[in-house]
Amino acid sequence: MVWWKRRTDGEVIARVLAGRRDEFGALVKRYLPMAHAVAYAQLGNHADAEDVAQEAFIKAYRALDSLRDRARFPQWLKSIVRNLAATFQTTEARRAARADKVRGTEMIEPDMAQRELHDLLRSKLFELDEEHQEVLLLHYFASMKVREMADSLHITSAAAAKRLQRARETLGKRLVDQLGPSFRPKKPSKKHVARILGAVVAVPVSWQPAASTAGAAIAGKGLLTSGALLMSTKKIAAVAAVVLVVFAGWRVLPKAIPSLRGMDRQEETPPAQEENTVSDARESADVAPQTEEAVATAPEAVLATSDSLDEPPVVAEERHPGLSISGWVHDDDGNAVEGAAVTAQKAGGGMAGAGASSDAEGRFLLSGLSEGAYSVGALKPGEGFGYVAGVKAGADNVVIALVPTSGISGRVYDQETGQGIEDAIIEVYSFNEALAREGLPLLQHLQGQQTRADGSYRVELPAPGLYALRVHQLRGYIAPDWQRADLEEGEDRTGVDFALARGGTIAGTVFDPEGQPLAGAKLELILQLADSGAPRATATSDAEGAYVFGVRPGGTYVVRAAHRDYAMGESSPVVMGADKDIDGVDVYMAYGHVVHGYVMNSAGSGIAGLEVELIDKGGHLWTPLPLLSAVTEPDGAFAIANVPAGEYKPVVKTAGIFTKVIGTPFTMPADSDLYDVIIMIGTQVEGFISGRLTGSDGAPIFGAEVAASSGSVVGWSKTGADGSYLIEGLGGAELLDIEAKGWAAGYGRDRRQGVPVNSENVDFVLARQGAVKGRVVDGTTGRPITAFEAQWDSWGWEKFNSPTGEFELNKIERQRVTVQARAEGYGVGKTDEIDIPPAKTVEGIVIALYRGNEVTGIVFDAGTGQPIEGARIKTFDGELRSEYLSREYAWGAQDPFTDAEGRFRLTGLAPKTPVNLVAWHAGYAPAVRMDFLAAPGAEATFLLGRGGTISGVVYDGTQLVGGAAVVCFRQDLGAAPSDTFSYHAFGPASGSGEFEIANLPPGPYALLCFQTFDASAGPAWIDRILVEEGETVEIDIQLADCGVISGAASGAAPGAPVEVAVFSADWPDEPYYMDRCDADGRFRIPGLQAGEYMIRAVQGRRQAEQTVILNPGDDLNIALQLP
Repeated sequence: MVWWKRRTDGEVIARVLAGRRDEFGALVKRYLPMAHAVAYAQLGNHADAEDVAQEAFIKAYRALDSLRDRARFPQWLKSIVRNLAATFQTTEARRAARADKVRGTEMIEPDMAQRELHDLLRSKLFELDEEHQEVLLLHYFASMKVREMADSLHITSAAAAKRLQRARETLGKRLVDQLGPSFRPKKPSKKHVARILGAVVAVPVSWQPAASTAGAAIAGKGLLTSGALLMSTKKIAAVAAVVLVVFAGWRVLPKAIPSLRGMDRQEETPPAQEENTVSDARESADVAPQTEEAVATAPEAVLATSDSLDEPPVVAEERHPGLSISGWVHDDDGNAVEGAAVTAQKAGGGMAGAGASSDAEGRFLLSGLSEGAYSVGALKPGEGFGYVAGVKAGADNVVIALVPTSGISGRVYDQETGQGIEDAIIEVYSFNEALAREGLPLLQHLQGQQTRADGSYRVELPAPGLYALRVHQLRGYIAPDWQRADLEEGEDRTGVDFALARGGTIAGTVFDPEGQPLAGAKLELILQLADSGAPRATATSDAEGAYVFGVRPGGTYVVRAAHRDYAMGESSPVVMGADKDIDGVDVYMAYGHVVHGYVMNSAGSGIAGLEVELIDKGGHLWTPLPLLSAVTEPDGAFAIANVPAGEYKPVVKTAGIFTKVIGTPFTMPADSDLYDVIIMIGTQVEGFISGRLTGSDGAPIFGAEVAASSGSVVGWSKTGADGSYLIEGLGGAELLDIEAKGWAAGYGRDRRQGVPVNSENVDFVLARQGAVKGRVVDGTTGRPITAFEAQWDSWGWEKFNSPTGEFELNKIERQRVTVQARAEGYGVGKTDEIDIPPAKTVEGIVIALYRGNEVTGIVFDAGTGQPIEGARIKTFDGELRSEYLSREYAWGAQDPFTDAEGRFRLTGLAPKTPVNLVAWHAGYAPAVRMDFLAAPGAEATFLLGRGGTISGVVYDGTQLVGGAAVVCFRQDLGAAPSDTFSYHAFGPASGSGEFEIANLPPGPYALLCFQTFDASAGPAWIDRILVEEGETVEIDIQLADCGVISGAASGAAPGAPVEVAVFSADWPDEPYYMDRCDADGRFRIPGLQAGEYMIRAVQGRRQAEQTVILNPGDDLNIALQLP
């Protein structure tokens, strides 16, 4: 590969401007085919196009230092070419001089039939719009592959392929129209169109001027207009028919004859040929005459075949009047169902056709389908719904069995007026992956899910099933939360209402890179503190590029925009105050670049057919970025277009949407493509874990979550109606950590470690969760407080509105909890520790709140001294966690935001009682005020700094360890009371073993690293790490030379979990490691560093402990007896 193909445009320009002027030739070689084709699209003459292209490069060279964005050189050059071509067209003297030159040149006349066919093609080509002309000329004349066209036009490969497909189709239809009915059937197929177009384009021009200026011979206007045709359409048809026979002996058009780029090859040598002489020679060797058998198997649509071996063919989709899908609809008993509505959805596409209805025998017919696979669904209200996936067009024996459906109904109304809202769309999500992906789109299409005039709605859904419903974003309203519905067979669930509140709005415009409003952009409203990073609402920009979101007051939001032709863009963060409308939140799109890489197994072989997604480096695994994905090719290669500059993690979906392999994070440059992003998935893709979840009574648990993890391999599933689960795509792991969570179904959780992949019957028995019921009252008057918030053990505040002050907190897994409550104008009240037996509800709890004080203050940036808008302030009990502060559920409605001046007002502080305050903002280390007394007029000032960082690499001997968990703990170490607080931060290691934990408050820390699924690489504890403001401490963690402590805890009460905690002699007050005994009371703690430990088993108030000494490589077994 020569040097000019390796350097980016920006690098070449920098070298030219630095004095290496000869290297401008790299840009000429790279973009001359594009410039020539763009000029030719406007002028229709090769010689003129050559002159204009040359002049454009000279002009670009002269003004090279004025180009600000060097990555946009091709767009800049293209605008120069177009301007020069437009000027050239208006210069009559130049046109007359060229005409004289043509008249004075000796011509060799071609065959008249070929000439007129050539003229016909030319005339119809230049009737196309500029976009279609340009893509045809770039592909056929400039020899550009689809990917090269995409780069040149700054669109995605998919968009370039689609644009080329539409251009072919448009040009072909115009040619068929010109040839007339004598050459075509009454309803010409697109294959017929492609044959004619291929034949016409394949005929080369046989005449050439004797002089060296032969390229000017085609400049006459008579060759560019269809009015100059002298042949009748019958004669053209006859010639075209002959050409078809001749053409059938050639393999494929782009290889045999470069079509448009070859129709003038006898006249002149196009720039593309000069650049690719060796490649063209190789292609010529491939077009030897074929046998009769080869002629018989000539391609049906030659223009739909790409000339690039590494590009997929661009085939115009053909709708066949004769292609259909037919079959029967029957019920559970096999009886025919009459009057069922039937529709189909093409894989990866929209609904097909107008649908059909089953007749008295249950038969249906869906016609007018194109080739491909479909999901076919049928619905009859009151009888059921069914669907079949993977049905190929042409199938005639499809049987759709209806399963019973149950109804969910309710009303959507304005919370303030009570008036029903018409035409609101009800969104439904199923926790059954296959149903969500294939069945629900069909069901929504068949029944519609919009509200009536009074705001009422009803949806039919397969039962039993676990669903979530919400109302799609409505202009002027806050997007409501999802409501879960565990639907039983035969149930008619009513009263699933949505009261929509009018809140603030965020509005703005999306602009393309040229500063023009961009229609059709997909927008997401992102709450910065959201747990998963999933959008709170979605919208699409209108014809003017405008959008609007209804937003809940309070919170910091970002608007993200994605479009298939540009890199993703984001707005600046917006802080929402109470009932605040913010306009002008504009999003500016940019040109991105392409990420190229491979998905490979441990043997170095590429894996085909896997989807690769990109997520933010610090983003949530289940929240990929919009439109940034691709599917691997046969050799495992992938290319993701329009990627903006930034830090990303690549993720490979190995099975469905919930099993993924996390790749090594990478940084995307701003001015060039990125190559060789390698994602290793282990030995193979295939691998599974399966089992069943039941309660202590043996009843299956439906809708529970099961997660499997091993380093960079993560899988997730939901249990079915029989309690079973299956997680596939885990072949990249050997041993797995399995966790079952029954919270959604009212159960607790359990975990298994070191489970071999491909294990069956990995079953769990989960205990029922407990609950607390009580009342919140005014401590002075005894009257109920009607609006308040409550939580247990800092698990997250829940809002309550009750005339009697009643509340219920359920899904409580722990057996001893503290319940807190707070309300506007009151201090926080809490209970003593409460014993909550499994599956029991503790009632009669009363929490008294007393009128509190308030504190005001201001938050500054410690580095700049400027006030910080959007920081949050709250009270805490002495322990802080980074992941807790960064999640929305950790903050209540009473926890204020700072305004534009950095000021806040925190109310409801207990009088005469010191409290701990924390101020936090993303990108800063939290700042605390310990034992702050909220006296009247008290002011609290916070300085937020960036904090310090701990980073490093995790090893097991000489091997890098990917996916290890790294946790740091802030140690008090006898510090002053004002600095005494506990802070935990978590930073998982990447696939390459690297980790980084940033924004740490200055102070001494201990570091814990562990990999629970691997017995040979266990926890490592590093003590006394001093972190300072603005500094980075680098630590290499070694997990080798570890031992194992295992054993059993006997005497445990049935149905309640037994926790096992490990304490080191150097750290006696903080658990070194925690685990839970299995159903038999056994535990196993692998990978402990050598040293002295105390092992403690706890069940409720009962506990047992034992001290042991662990040497490197030991495998100790101990017994603990609970009293």
